Amino acid sequence: MRMCRLEEVVGRNGACPEAQCPFWEPGGTALGGRCGVEAVAALQDPQVAEWLLQLRQRLEAAKTEAGSDDAWRQFAHALNKGESD
Repeated sequence: MRMCRLEEVVGRNGACPEAQCPFWEPGGTALGGRCGVEAVAALQDPQVAEWLLQLRQRLEAAKTEAGSDDAWRQFAHALNKGESD
């Protein structure tokens, strides 16, 4: 079982939801799927990991495409401002 790196950084143990996670990048013919945030250098910071977990929760809870788009917009806005809270 693959463990979630975000959960690990914040001191929790949780299985990687893989394809059910909005950060999952599906694989193709030659390569398997992978976590889209696992290689982020800032992922060593528990605050960044917690922020990404909260974003993942909002994306998973979005009932409509518009809700998902809004969560991604908020994410991009925070990244551009350099904020993680």
